[in-house]
Amino acid sequence: MASDGSSGCPCFFKLILELRLDLHKLEIPRKFMRTHGSNLSNVIYLNIPSGKVWEFDLVRENGKTFLQKGWPEFVKFYSLNDGHCLLFKYEGESRFDVVIFDTSTSEIEYPLGPKACPKLTSCDIM
Repeated sequence: MASDGSSGCPCFFKLILELRLDLHKLEIPRKFMRTHGSNLSNVIYLNIPSGKVWEFDLVRENGKTFLQKGWPEFVKFYSLNDGHCLLFKYEGESRFDVVIFDTSTSEIEYPLGPKACPKLTSCDIM
C-alpha cells in the first residue's frame, strides 16, 4: 500500500443510473482527474475483455471531465441499463481496461460485434 493511504491502483468505478443514461456522456471522477488527468490526452481508449477497443473524445468543461463522442454507441452496444456497474483500470497512455457488471453483480457476456459470428458453434474455427 502506498504511504499516502491510497492503494496504488489507478482505478474507479461508475454505477449507471437510469436518469443519467440520457446525458450522452460519462463523467470521470474528479479525484481520479486530479491525480491522473494531466496524463490523459483528448482521446481515450477503453479495452474490453472481449478484445474490442473503443475510442472516445475526452471533453473538459466547467471543472468536469467526460467521455463523450462514442459514449451513446457504447451504452447501446453493451445494453447498459440502470444498475450496471463499470470498473475502469488506468493502464497508462490514455488507455483503460474496463469490466462491465450487470444488476446481478456478475460480469456480462460481451457481445462479439456486428461482424462477428453470433454463434460460436456455427463458425469455422481452426
